[in-house]
Amino acid sequence: MSDLDLSNFKSFQIEHKDVIDDIINNYQPKASEYCFAYLFAWQDHFHFKWTIHNDFLLILGKKDNNFYCLSPIGNGDRIQITLEVLNWLSTLQDISHPYIDRVDNKFISDIKHHPDIFVRTDRDYYDYIYTSADLINLKGRKYHAKRNHIHNFKENHSFEYEKIKSENLINCRQIAEKWCKMKNCDENSSLQAEKEALFRVLNNFDDLGMSGGLISVDGSYEAFTIGEKLNNEMAVVHYEKADPNIQGLYQIINQKYCEKEWQNVKYINREQDMGIPGIRKAKKSYHPEFFVKKYTISLQ
Repeated sequence: MSDLDLSNFKSFQIEHKDVIDDIINNYQPKASEYCFAYLFAWQDHFHFKWTIHNDFLLILGKKDNNFYCLSPIGNGDRIQITLEVLNWLSTLQDISHPYIDRVDNKFISDIKHHPDIFVRTDRDYYDYIYTSADLINLKGRKYHAKRNHIHNFKENHSFEYEKIKSENLINCRQIAEKWCKMKNCDENSSLQAEKEALFRVLNNFDDLGMSGGLISVDGSYEAFTIGEKLNNEMAVVHYEKADPNIQGLYQIINQKYCEKEWQNVKYINREQDMGIPGIRKAKKSYHPEFFVKKYTISLQ
């Protein structure tokens, strides 16, 4: 009988960051979901809540009125915590197949052969991982088109890159609002949720310990990107917004941000494509070094 209880789970607040960071940093995740900023920003949309149970960070979510958990984060007995969480989830409502979502290779390696656990991959949520050197230098024939975009941008525009700080956050908000109007975020629930998550990050930028870059084009701010250190050798890019009508702008903000902020990390995680064809094509065009695979696990 598990002593897990819904009443033990709480929302993500800034004052919880240090406690959660300690657990996550000890685990050294590669999957983009497992950092405080992501969980804090998306908690309303995914109904995220958290607790610590048997030295594992447990993250509870809700989709279509059904509860699920993200991968338990910790270094204890992973089979035991998996079975306990899945059996507990089955008691919360009438679910034929309670599940744990966005499980990474590190966690799966310990549990995938257990006879009571069923594992399936979830390609739409694989994270794309690039070397920072590739994104900065864009060397070789495979990056010829990217270099051309940047060359054309520089030929046609003057630009300046600056680090995001308190005094220029207002410019990021203005770019985000402009981008959302162009994309009709108010008419698309997924884009509206992204907008709300982004503004939660912008409104808590310093407290979250974010890193970011901002670009002005011909004297007007037109692009920004936001990320953070994910583990000892990897950074993650959470948001990248730019005017799509300015050719080469997305390429230049990507390159300059990595060059200015992440030269000293080996890898850059640019998150998943969510199965959207246009996003998948764009992410593949940067030639990922590898993927962080993710899995969904349930009881047999």
